Amino acid sequence: MRIDDLSEDMWGMLIGVRVCIRYHDRRRHFFVTAHRFTAAVGAIFGTTTMAALLGKVDTSLAIVAAALVSTMSVIDLVVGFSESANLHRDLRRRFVELEQDIIADHDDARLGELQRRRLEIEKDEPPVRRALATLVQNEQVLSDYPIADAPRHLVHVGWWQRLTAHFFAHATPSQALASRG
Repeated sequence: MRIDDLSEDMWGMLIGVRVCIRYHDRRRHFFVTAHRFTAAVGAIFGTTTMAALLGKVDTSLAIVAAALVSTMSVIDLVVGFSESANLHRDLRRRFVELEQDIIADHDDARLGELQRRRLEIEKDEPPVRRALATLVQNEQVLSDYPIADAPRHLVHVGWWQRLTAHFFAHATPSQALASRG
């Protein structure tokens, strides 16, 4: 069987899995970047704090630097940037394995088993950031549809939602997943 021979149900499953892969890759990248940023702030301002304690820099600067280091460290610890990055890396890997199985043997008789496996993965997912999910869905549409046909399948995501997609579980764009098809 070729991938071109996919049934509509199997095609929908494959596209959904590919959207999940993109989503978790984006989330992992966000958390890795956030962890690296907090580590860099800690290193830079930790050095400033040490310099101030040794009398090389103004004491008020040391207080500000120490407060900044403490704040960033607490944020990293509470949010768990590294743990979140690892979770999304694992979820992405599991979705890639599912995609490989869909492509290797996309017999409709296996659809129920593949859907069950997808649900097994999804039960381990943290709450979905809807605006981000819509952005990656739009990317997938642009990847899968001819350029002339793609615009009718895209869902608008406003600038504020784009900017804050990783931070808030926006209620809109509404029914982004329902607009597939």
